Amino acid sequence: MSPGLDSCTITVFWRPSPSFHANGKIKTYEIFWEMLGEYPMSKEVPAPDNSTMLFLDNCSGNITVLAKNSVNSSPPSVIVISAASENDHAWEINTHTSKEDSVNNTEAGIYISWEPQSQFDGYIIDWCNHPRVQPCDFQWKKFGRNQSSALITSDAFRPGVQYSFRVYGSHGNTASLLEKKAKYLKELKPEGIPELHVDTVNSRFLTLTWDYDHLNESHRGFIRGYCVFVKDKYGNCMLEGSEKLIIQDGVVICKYTIEEPAKKTLTVKDPGLNKEYWFEVLAFSTSLPNITDDLIKGTAPHIKKVTTPSDESWVFQVILLLVVISVMLLICLCFWRSGW
Repeated sequence: MSPGLDSCTITVFWRPSPSFHANGKIKTYEIFWEMLGEYPMSKEVPAPDNSTMLFLDNCSGNITVLAKNSVNSSPPSVIVISAASENDHAWEINTHTSKEDSVNNTEAGIYISWEPQSQFDGYIIDWCNHPRVQPCDFQWKKFGRNQSSALITSDAFRPGVQYSFRVYGSHGNTASLLEKKAKYLKELKPEGIPELHVDTVNSRFLTLTWDYDHLNESHRGFIRGYCVFVKDKYGNCMLEGSEKLIIQDGVVICKYTIEEPAKKTLTVKDPGLNKEYWFEVLAFSTSLPNITDDLIKGTAPHIKKVTTPSDESWVFQVILLLVVISVMLLICLCFWRSGW
């Protein structure tokens, strides 16, 4: 359901219940809706379609679905959409989506848990089997009032794909959104490399920033931070706050670990005069990344080479010279004025 200022778009999905027997081939589905303050309306949807979109002037009312064969109709399935205030719509839109790990998952199942509430007589979980395409193969499953967890299984679940689950509390024919969750069947190593920029360079510090959309749902795992690897021209690691790593052939690399995915900057202190460094930034999800051959060779486009100034004393000399010239001009001006 997508509420607007003066209208509402509702997508209705249906499927046969386990106890349903058509007693003949289903030809059509009859959709009836009677929204608050409006006349009843209906439409027919041909089988085997299992969804339809309704464009309505009101978001509150009843929607009924009937299956029809050549002889008769099935018992009705009714959805009640209760009147909702602007605050209710804001709650659904702004409900925080919790990012949860894959603990308790199985090879084909994703574990979901929720906080039970006594006012509901059951719970509903919905999700899309194929969240990156449309139609997404929308699914839902019902649970009893005494349940507070479930293993959602599907042959369509794949490692490295983020799935969104919504948990509703149900009472009769109405449902209320309780929680939204983002989960993976299994998290994989991120693809794509952050775009690195060098903003400030001198002998006292240099500043790195990088661009990376850590919230993008297409990532193969939740982005939990970044590793910044630094190679010195002479194979040393003397940078303050870094971790020293010794790799193949005795090559020494400095590493900084940032465990805040929204933080995309690093200040390297005291890089020194006339130094050459190569920098690489890699995002990580469940495990820290390894040093790449690109950094060791220093040839890949995403590797940034930085050279610090050889001598900064000339800057102070220029400033001193300008100060002296300014003072001399001021003295000359004073003598010139006194001559008058």
